Amino acid sequence: MWDLMRKTLPGPLGLYAWLISTRWMRNNGARGPIGVTVASIVNEQILDQVNNSIRDKILKFAQEFGDIKITSGRRTIKEQAEIMAKMKNPDLDLYGKGGYVAEIKKLEMGTNGRDVEKVQKILNKYLKKGSFISRHLKGQAVDISMKYGSFNLGRAKSIAKKRGLKYKVENSRNCFHMQFVPDGTREKQGEK
Repeated sequence: MWDLMRKTLPGPLGLYAWLISTRWMRNNGARGPIGVTVASIVNEQILDQVNNSIRDKILKFAQEFGDIKITSGRRTIKEQAEIMAKMKNPDLDLYGKGGYVAEIKKLEMGTNGRDVEKVQKILNKYLKKGSFISRHLKGQAVDISMKYGSFNLGRAKSIAKKRGLKYKVENSRNCFHMQFVPDGTREKQGEK
C-alpha cells in the first residue's frame, strides 16, 4: 500500500509515504522492496532537514549500503563556523585554498580550535559577497560516520557514485561527506 502511495503521490508526499512505510517495516522486522532488508539509519530525522533530491539519494544509498549513522545535514552559518573552527588546515583545504579558507587559516589555532565568532564573521563576510561556502548551508549535503558498524570506504564510494552523489572523505572528523549538485548548478573547484 505505501509503495503504491509513493508511486502515485507527487514529490515529497510520495517520499514521505515511502519513509513511513520503511520505518514501519524496520520496526516490525519486515523486508523492504525487492526482498532487501531495510537498512537502519541512526539519526534519520536529520534527513527531514535536507532537500528532497539528496534525501531520496541518501535513502537509496542506505538501502544498498546497509546501516549508516548520519552525523550532519543542513547547517546554520553558526554550526558551519563551529565545525570549521575545529578543523586542521589539511581538512580546511577541502573547502578550497583562497578567500575565506585562507583567512580562517590565519586565525590562531588553540587547544579547542579557532575562535568560532571570528570564523563566523569571516564566513558571513564572504556570504555577503556571494561566495559559496558549503552545500550543508543549502541542505544539499549529508555526512555519515565512518566509525559506525563495519564501514567499507571503497563500497561507500562506489555506491555514492552510482547514486549520483559527489563525496569527500574527512579523516579528522571520521565522516564520509556526500552531496548532490543539482543539474545546471555550477560547481567550484574544491567546493564542499
